[in-house]
Amino acid sequence: MRGTIGIPVRDTTDLADARRWWAKAQLEAAHAYALKIDADWMPGQPFVERVWDVDEAWAALLGHVRAYGGSVTEEADRVRVVHRGQETIYRFDPQTWADYLNGIGEDPLESAADDDLAIVPAALPSVDGLPLWAVDDLNETTDTRGPIIGIVEGKLVGLDSVC
Repeated sequence: MRGTIGIPVRDTTDLADARRWWAKAQLEAAHAYALKIDADWMPGQPFVERVWDVDEAWAALLGHVRAYGGSVTEEADRVRVVHRGQETIYRFDPQTWADYLNGIGEDPLESAADDDLAIVPAALPSVDGLPLWAVDDLNETTDTRGPIIGIVEGKLVGLDSVC
């Protein structure tokens, strides 16, 4: 990855100024890198715990699936999306989805053992109102395990049937 970063400096021999400029250059480079690699967190910004209530979590999911067009039908415990002739069924209710976004039902030690990484929800960045990590999980699960998606033990999984 290549690029340039402009840091305004003034003529000085103060070592403290030089350290501040160097720190700013490093932080700007880290932000540029994080944006290029689709990172879930921006360096220099603290993790912010985000607690989703049921209504806002469900509205964010519906907003995300509607953002790409197609027909979206909401039922009691599922959302059907038909886009370009393909149907995807999200087989979970609003409470289960909010619990998923809040990390309820997931064993953090088991999750870390699976991936060597645990997802720590952060305030930024988001896509269509959802955290980037959740959108990545939705897309990956739909692409590899779809077309029926559920939440089991705090993880998105492909299901064998609609029932």
